[in-house]
Amino acid sequence: MTEYALYLDDSGHPDDQPFLVVAGYVASESQWLKFEDQWKKELSRFNLGSEFHMTDFMRQKISRLKRDQILSTLASVIKANGLYPLVAAMDIAAYKRVNEELTLEECVGAPYAYTGRTVVRHFNIWKSKNLKPEDHLLIFVEQGTKHYGDLEQVFKRDKLPNISRVSKAIVPVQAADFLAWETFDWLRSGSLSAWVKI
Repeated sequence: MTEYALYLDDSGHPDDQPFLVVAGYVASESQWLKFEDQWKKELSRFNLGSEFHMTDFMRQKISRLKRDQILSTLASVIKANGLYPLVAAMDIAAYKRVNEELTLEECVGAPYAYTGRTVVRHFNIWKSKNLKPEDHLLIFVEQGTKHYGDLEQVFKRDKLPNISRVSKAIVPVQAADFLAWETFDWLRSGSLSAWVKI
């Protein structure tokens, strides 16, 4: 039996942002443990403390070169440990237009639940190819997520394990935050960050 864990976070907000992103990574327990050790070492090397939050990091007054170096290093840690990414995004204006005509929210849920449903669909494809019947899976979502209850219902419907809420202090959630923020920024700006192109 292998232990697996999926960690998810979101970026954007259905009330005041143009996009909503739900993103994260799934990996085995051994992959997560190795990743956590390397991630913490890099945070320490760059004097970033023990909790990495993309929004706070991007507000820091550091040179663009230094910022790109840090983000490139953190991205390399994620890639080196084989974490499998899951990302879904929603155009909030499009959702609202469809919702006005077809009562989308009543049928499939609020924006977060709908976006989460897309992540679940991709996750189920990955699960069917990678998990054995005897494997064990845990699912974690960053605790500040709006419409958490809607997402929980989607996971129950798809017969996935119960979701546990966790703090952003948990290292794998920091990786999910990293991916969600970068995806949101790409959607908003229309261009990839410099470190992504390296």
